Amino acid sequence: MILQHPTYQPCPCCSQEKEVSPAIIKCDECGNHFPESLDIHIEQDGKLTTKEFCSWDCLFTHLPKVTADTIILPSLDFKEERKGMTAGEFFGAVNQFKTQI
Repeated sequence: MILQHPTYQPCPCCSQEKEVSPAIIKCDECGNHFPESLDIHIEQDGKLTTKEFCSWDCLFTHLPKVTADTIILPSLDFKEERKGMTAGEFFGAVNQFKTQI
């Protein structure tokens, strides 16, 4: 859940928008606050909603609670280095998820 969108101001030198405060996002599973998220898009009866997660573990923990026609998962970035969002953590979460279903 997005609690606060990032705010921007124009740079006085080049007029490009510069972020002055980052977004504040709350994980839809554990409730932690963080600046960037893994988003899933859920379509149910023609209505699209978005859920934000702080890690692959939280995303896969929440997944069994979702009833939907379509779920669009985030892309997997093998260069990602943020804790909770790495490719290795994705595969670990998938293996753990497989044992739960």
